[in-house]
Amino acid sequence: MPTLKALGLIQNGHLSTEAKEIGKLLRENRIGEVLDLLFTLIMKNRVLRQIVNMIVVNDRLNIEELVKSVMESYGMTRRDEINYTCRLINMVLSSRNFTCMKMCKDIEKYLRNLKNNLKIDNIHEECKPSIMKLIVNYLLSNNDKKHQMQNILEIPIDNLELEFNDEKLVLKYRGFDKIFAFINYELLVVDNDYYAPSVRVLINKLRSLCRFRTCLNMVLIIIKRENLCKLKLYIEYMCNGKFSSKIIDLP
Repeated sequence: MPTLKALGLIQNGHLSTEAKEIGKLLRENRIGEVLDLLFTLIMKNRVLRQIVNMIVVNDRLNIEELVKSVMESYGMTRRDEINYTCRLINMVLSSRNFTCMKMCKDIEKYLRNLKNNLKIDNIHEECKPSIMKLIVNYLLSNNDKKHQMQNILEIPIDNLELEFNDEKLVLKYRGFDKIFAFINYELLVVDNDYYAPSVRVLINKLRSLCRFRTCLNMVLIIIKRENLCKLKLYIEYMCNGKFSSKIIDLP
């Protein structure tokens, strides 16, 4: 019962809307969606969120010892609470939301040269916006990449900032609502360096989305090599029917 309350599944002695939704998903055997919903609820709880965040940073931690340590630091020492919290955490580690969060953290470490063994197998569709937001923010903040971006856009990068606008990524003029460019993106996972034909197909698709707007089309190329990955980014800036493009190595 304490865990149900902590997740907001019981409110004023009654099952919450989320609890009923979980029951419905279980009856329909939609286990993946159950795990994603549980993960969302977990991240709303301070104690559980702290545990998950620590696992994202270091996935070699012993889950039981970590849960016990964190819960005891909040004065929660009941063995049964610790046990079913361990089971709950282990369940959601296989959710798409956790996988996405972990992947973004690994990519962030790789971009900051804190990790040299990046490994990516598959990318869920839901992960793509978070990954591309991470990549664009890196381009805007890294001095070397900022210079390369500035050459493409022909505008001081410090004048721009990244925002979500109607679920789309956009570059806006800093301090103003005026949009500089809409960002269209795709992710491409390949097993070798022969990625040019696939990139062309994706870029043609992205160009069709511009519709006379100023656009920044991006394809993140993930090259898998011997269980490790290398990242490249194709960038194309389209404005008034003209475009400039560049491939940037990451990091």
